[in-house]
Amino acid sequence: MDTDRAADGFPAEQLDAIDAAVKRRTARAPGANVGGRLRELERAADIDIDPPVASDQRGGRGVKVAVAKLTGWYVGYLAAQVRDLGNATARAVRASAARVDELERRVEELERRQAGEQP
Repeated sequence: MDTDRAADGFPAEQLDAIDAAVKRRTARAPGANVGGRLRELERAADIDIDPPVASDQRGGRGVKVAVAKLTGWYVGYLAAQVRDLGNATARAVRASAARVDELERRVEELERRQAGEQP
């Protein structure tokens, strides 16, 4: 048993109200952290296909520009696929997080009803 709860002068109703308030303020909603991770995913999915072409070597820049032009179409095609995959993944996770939030809300409502509280 918690020593504070066993001590005289601590009304159970007030302690329960404090516990509920602390739980509400400290509980991490799944969507809270998911949103940040989704933004990171979307940023990572935005692939820059323009390579750096600066060079200290004589003719190095020209070679890099030529290679970039020769392979750009292929790299661009792959980058577009990765970008689409990242965006589709972010949409799926966002929809799943919204569903989890809704289910948690419904479970909390059912628990309140079962305990005899009003919504």
